[in-house]
Order: sequence, then structure tokens, then C-alpha cells
Amino acid sequence: MSQHDFEITTADANTGPSVRAAINAAMQALASNNSGATEPSTTYAYQWWSDTTTGIMKQRNAADTAWIARGLLASEWVTTGLGEMPSGVEFTGDIVGGSFSMNSSDATNDTDFGSIVCMDSTNTSLISSTSTITKRLDAAWAVGTGNGGLANGSKAVSTIYHLYAILKTSDNTVDFMYLANGDAIATYIPAGYAKYKWVGFVRTNAAGAICGYSFNCGTIKFFTASENVLSSTIGVTAATVNHAAKLPVTRIREISYAAGLASSANDNIFAIDTGSNISMYIGQGSTTSADTDTTAWGHPVYTVGGFVDYRGSRKFYTPTASQSLLCSAVKLIR
Repeated sequence: MSQHDFEITTADANTGPSVRAAINAAMQALASNNSGATEPSTTYAYQWWSDTTTGIMKQRNAADTAWIARGLLASEWVTTGLGEMPSGVEFTGDIVGGSFSMNSSDATNDTDFGSIVCMDSTNTSLISSTSTITKRLDAAWAVGTGNGGLANGSKAVSTIYHLYAILKTSDNTVDFMYLANGDAIATYIPAGYAKYKWVGFVRTNAAGAICGYSFNCGTIKFFTASENVLSSTIGVTAATVNHAAKLPVTRIREISYAAGLASSANDNIFAIDTGSNISMYIGQGSTTSADTDTTAWGHPVYTVGGFVDYRGSRKFYTPTASQSLLCSAVKLIR
């Protein structure tokens, strides 16, 4: 530990040796970036602190009111195996990396988590990992890749599971976990893993398998249309649609809707944001097939639209027939 208040006082100047000792102590504190288990007693704007308790290099903010985590002491904290940090990206709030994907050996149950660098949910601790970690949804959480990832209960059908990066604060170990929608992470996060970051979600279908998806740059694209029906009863009266059964709505920034056929008739789906004016044309189903006859996007029965901002109060209707409203993709708030 080497810290100093960086003030050479009158008492220090009484003799030459005392002045020299005070200057040397200040220089040693600078050389070690004020290393210590607790923060320096006197702080300055933009001051560095090597926090040996958390293993994180921190820097004082411009107002000298708080510390900003800059990286891990024990590893490269600019490259971290992901290349140089992109221009404009700060650790506070942003996730660098943080990809997740269906495991090729067991896509029904497993998720592969890629490299990640981010701050935790409170913006006080750095979460950094260069490893690929596989976690199982069909087994209780256990530390390490290839082991269980479910923090509470057992895998259920037609359920949203939140994906979290979690940090063991004693040694900065990073792992991942699943948590069912509605479960409190503060209650079920594994012992010793006090910090976390939400990175995404998966959902199981009626058979209990993870619904097919791909993830890229904060966007989840769903593979199977029949698993992503928000409503199969869009009718002539404009009405809101419950999205919460399929999506963690507080984490959705934008959504791509699709129109699918729910009856033998063929018609359009429109959306209304406020009043009675049409705000969006979603698409037109095809008379060639009913919704339940296909499981893949691109079939003539589905018309996929572009991304629009998510609004839970938006209403949907179709002029003459019953149609299905589907979700083909979402952009996340991470």
C-alpha cells in the first residue's frame, strides 16, 4: 500500500530530511497509482487508485465525487482479448462482447456465452471474461462451463429465462446463469456472486426446448414463427396485445412484427398508436396456408416488417378477418 495526500506541509519543511521523506512518499504513491485496500483519504479530480480489495483500477471523476472503474489490475484492461475498445464506448452502461448463442451439441437446453466486458448493474464493479462458457438450462446452477445454469427451480415450458453475467467479488471470477421471469436475482444469485449484469433472454416452447434464435449486436432474431405468436385473434376492433407472455417487455427497445394467417381469409394488420389514425402497416397474410402449417419465416404466409419502437399501448386490428400478430425479432435494452 502506498498513498499520500500530496500536500507538503509546513511541518514537512522543518528539516531537509523531512521534506525529502514527504516528497519520496508522495512520489511512491504516484508510482503505485495510490494502491491500497481502501480509497485514499484525500482525493482529487482524475486521480488514479489501484483498489487492491476489488482488483480494479479506478479513476476519480471530474467532479471528484465518485470513482470510475477502468479495468482489472491483474490483466489487460484495454484489449481484454476483444481488441481495442471502440471509440465512444464507456464501461458505464455499455456491454462489449456479451454474445450468447444456441449450443451446437444441445441447442434444446444449452447456451454458449462469449467474451464480455461491462460494468455491473450498479456501475461499481467491472465484469470481464475472455472465455466461452456453456451453461445448461436443464440443471441447477454450478460453477464453470458445461455445468448447470438454472438459479432456481427446474426448466419449465413456455417460460422466459433471463440471462445474467455474474461476478464473484472475492476473486473476480465471471460466470453466467438463467433466471425465470419473475424470480428476484437478489434472492437466487449464487453465494459469493454479489454483482451481475443482464445480457439477454431465452424462452422455452410448449415442449420445454429453448426457442430457436440468433443474437447479433443487441438484436435477437427468432427462427420459428409458430413459437412467436403474440396474438392469434387480431380482429376488426382495435385492441392492445399482451406481449409479456413472449417477451421481457421492460428490456425491449424495438420490435419487428409479422403478420400471419389465422383463418381461411386473407387480410392486413394495421396498428394505431394514439387516437384512431393508422400508424403502421404490418403486412398481409397469404391464403396459401394457415398459420399452424408452417414453422419458418419466409413462407408466403408471413409478412415480416421492419423495426419500430416498442409501445405496450399500441393497438392492432384487421379490417375483415381474424389474423395472427407475430414477433420476428427484437432489439434489447442492455
